[in-house]
Amino acid sequence: MTEHPLVSVGLPTFNRAAGLQRAAASVLTQSWPSLELVISDNASSDETESIGRALADGDARVRYVRHEANLGAEANFRCALEEARGELFMWLADDDWLGPGTVSACARRLLERPDHALVCPRSRYLRDGETAFWEKPVNLQQSSPQARVAAFYRTVTLNGPFYGLMRREQLLRVPPLRASIAADWLLVASIARQGKVATLPDVEINRSLGGASRDATSLGRAYGLSPREARNWHLLVARAARREILDGDSFADLPRAERQLLGCTAATLVVARFGWKVWLGRLLAGLGLFDRARGALERRRR
Repeated sequence: MTEHPLVSVGLPTFNRAAGLQRAAASVLTQSWPSLELVISDNASSDETESIGRALADGDARVRYVRHEANLGAEANFRCALEEARGELFMWLADDDWLGPGTVSACARRLLERPDHALVCPRSRYLRDGETAFWEKPVNLQQSSPQARVAAFYRTVTLNGPFYGLMRREQLLRVPPLRASIAADWLLVASIARQGKVATLPDVEINRSLGGASRDATSLGRAYGLSPREARNWHLLVARAARREILDGDSFADLPRAERQLLGCTAATLVVARFGWKVWLGRLLAGLGLFDRARGALERRRR
């Protein structure tokens, strides 16, 4: 292993030209000496193409890939990974940006700890340009792979670790992202089975609140869910987690009884942790109090 192996940052993008510039700049100003940025453009119709090509022409570390047709978000994420050449890899959404020193800190920790599979910065969430809250750190340091998977489902909220730094070889061994709800959760759970997960407290990723998962309507539109399914998204996530553990390749080496136990544990944790929140949110929305309650909660978490 070289002292400074190549780190690839995959930046899938679609029609967010302004966000792309900010995200790319946050990567290219990182201090890690061996770095590449892979921009995977999902057939954008705005200025994304001209910006991406200008970035690639102006900096040898940038590679710009454009699709002639929109492949869907998950396929675009997969493309960014497949096009990358680095030993270490991370994704960055086109409306997010990295804080200074993030790549170096994560890369150093990952190289120092062979038993780690994923190292991520703290996730700061912004609404209308202002800090809304910081995500609770995810640290999965259990020696047992199955215990780490259970601990992930006991801890995960918005899944900031999905945007952490991973070993590309390990990432290519887990099932690829699918166009389904909670696909990013299933991926991180599979990575956690391969190694420990750590959140570094001194570096950050800035994440914009919004996108496909911001509310039930957006979820339904993004994944073709019925209104009832979108309102009860936690049940779909619980089912997906259980099925992945029972039938997914990442867990194929486990005896069937252990897979059944772990799958039921993961599903139960999701329902127990999020079911009451879904129902409470629905009640508050019906009373016209949802935004006020959300604001009060976010102020406590800043």
